[in-house]
Amino acid sequence: MSDNLENLLVKTLSESCRAYLRHGAAHLFAKSPTRDDLLQAILNIQASIEAIAKLYQLQANGWKVILEKKHLGEVEAELIRKLNVGNLRTTGYEDSKKQLIERQDLEKADAELLGKLQGYRNAVAHLGMPALPSAVSDEIKKIIVRVLNALVWKTLAAGWTDFLENRSAIVFGSALFAEVMADACYVDEAIELAHEKACKVRNCPECWKPTLGEVDFEDTAVLCFCCGYGIAEMMVEFGDCPICNSKGNLLYDGLNTENLNPVGAMCLDCRQKMDVVKCPECSGVWLNMPGGICEDCRTSQI
Repeated sequence: MSDNLENLLVKTLSESCRAYLRHGAAHLFAKSPTRDDLLQAILNIQASIEAIAKLYQLQANGWKVILEKKHLGEVEAELIRKLNVGNLRTTGYEDSKKQLIERQDLEKADAELLGKLQGYRNAVAHLGMPALPSAVSDEIKKIIVRVLNALVWKTLAAGWTDFLENRSAIVFGSALFAEVMADACYVDEAIELAHEKACKVRNCPECWKPTLGEVDFEDTAVLCFCCGYGIAEMMVEFGDCPICNSKGNLLYDGLNTENLNPVGAMCLDCRQKMDVVKCPECSGVWLNMPGGICEDCRTSQI
């Protein structure tokens, strides 16, 4: 990546989003969160959303839309210098939030949650917010699920070329990721979102929550709405499990099935790992195929 202004802004906002999100989640998902933990969660999760909103706006319309007007007549070298020393000023959150809601077509309830969190942040920053609402913790967890799946995975995924990875663990780190996955509110919200957004939902092979959904996010075929595990469309196929007979839950390598080549597979129902061969006649997958075609096809030819 060259060091032009737009690339530097993308890098800065991406790193800021991840850092704020990680720090806020560490307080939010603490084993026994205190009032101070919730205050830190409010401030940091709101900051992460503001960063991702501006990043999304920048990637959609270019860097000029997120800078204050006073900067627009300055040469790029001077803008880079000001960015490096912290003197580059961006536009307010309201504009990027409005565009974010409109472009992502967020549900009314999700947009209202964003407004609530912004109100909590303003109260904490300006007045200290002596009394926290009892529901604030669960509200922020719901926002994290919605933000991760509607914004973070799609916006930051450009820098992650390996689709066979746990993107939530990359953002949170392994220890914090385990805390997040153990939280019932977070998981329940992810399950609900998966059924809202996906045409079919299965168990995830990474976190084993029932949140792996078939989606149409650019070139992503399946995405876990809990941990962010994703697989590119060309890499995945589903079949029936030859061990437990589960229908459509066998996840296998969709790239290397030519010429009766054995490929790795995992059943998302019984969790068994195996090597399978794809029948050239019916496209079914089998553990072994003496004679070059599956048993069913051989029987039908007799």
